Amino acid sequence: MVSVLLLILVLSLVVGKSLLSAWTENLINCGYHQSLQAAYAAEAGAQALLSQFRSQPTLWLEKKGREELGFSVFESVAGACRQGDTCLEAVRYDPEPFPVYAEAVIVGHDPQKKALSRVRALFQCQALGGNHPVPQVFRMGMVTAGRLLLQNPVELSGDFHAGQGHSLHPSEWYDRLRAGQYSVTQAVERGQPDYRQLVEIPSITEERFQWYRSAARLPGNRYLSGDQHLSLAGDQGGTLLMVEGNLRLKGEGLSGMIVVATGWLVFEGFTSRPPEGGVTVALVAGGDVVLFPDPEIAAVFWCNGSWKVSGSGKVVGTVVSQQDLRHPGGLRFEALPPDSHFFLKPLSPTYTLSLAGRSHL
Repeated sequence: MVSVLLLILVLSLVVGKSLLSAWTENLINCGYHQSLQAAYAAEAGAQALLSQFRSQPTLWLEKKGREELGFSVFESVAGACRQGDTCLEAVRYDPEPFPVYAEAVIVGHDPQKKALSRVRALFQCQALGGNHPVPQVFRMGMVTAGRLLLQNPVELSGDFHAGQGHSLHPSEWYDRLRAGQYSVTQAVERGQPDYRQLVEIPSITEERFQWYRSAARLPGNRYLSGDQHLSLAGDQGGTLLMVEGNLRLKGEGLSGMIVVATGWLVFEGFTSRPPEGGVTVALVAGGDVVLFPDPEIAAVFWCNGSWKVSGSGKVVGTVVSQQDLRHPGGLRFEALPPDSHFFLKPLSPTYTLSLAGRSHL
């Protein structure tokens, strides 16, 4: 009798332990599943916010807050979303008039609201065309997606960025530029003091060339097919010249003009600036841009190829290039960003928004 009772007791303990283990494992699995659901909800919230910005750019441009973005608000006292399983806890925009970046904290719940997950998301925006400030890359000095290699420059000013690294010789130019509150940055080696990741270094797309073609055929502008060798002088009144091919252009006091070539573009001569000293000329090329300044060329330079300078004159303006920026010696360059986006103005405003990064808190 006693042995039977002992056997029943042992069996009860074994069964009880098994039930306890199963119950504990079930709780653990349930908790993990709920945490996973909350994390997925937070990730989905970040993507939903990106879609919201892309479909309604004015929300971004006007720096709308949590309620105005149409998201449920996170109530810190209750520790839960007011509605649904995803909500926006905080959003902070770039303080500049045109916000280049924004940071948001998105909260996600599982359906039973027993688990919570937070994601910090970094959004970035690039704008081209339309009535807004000049894009960041066109407000610097020299920007290239390739390498920046300058030997023995005579005069340099502005911010310099090279996607594939930079080399200034002699190296004392780095100190001179920093003393003038300028920067020299690269996007290759993360963790280095000079590392900087720009939103985008824009190339001249076929879509943009197509617009230039259409605009060049309008009254007052010029469209030319085939390689050209031209001479122009004085104020052109804001006209657009489009060459379907290579262009060799001689300018004498040239101002108020957008010059576009689908191939390479060689410019010889000098430009004129208005009394207030702005930039009114843009040289845009699908290939290389080669300059022979005498005594000075002031312009926005934008090319899919490389940018080269020969001669002893001075170059003023801003350079955006897809390929290497090289100069063997004697360069005189002064950064002067354009006051307006006249070289982009013809296009309707477009905004490229992206999710640059995210992390779970």
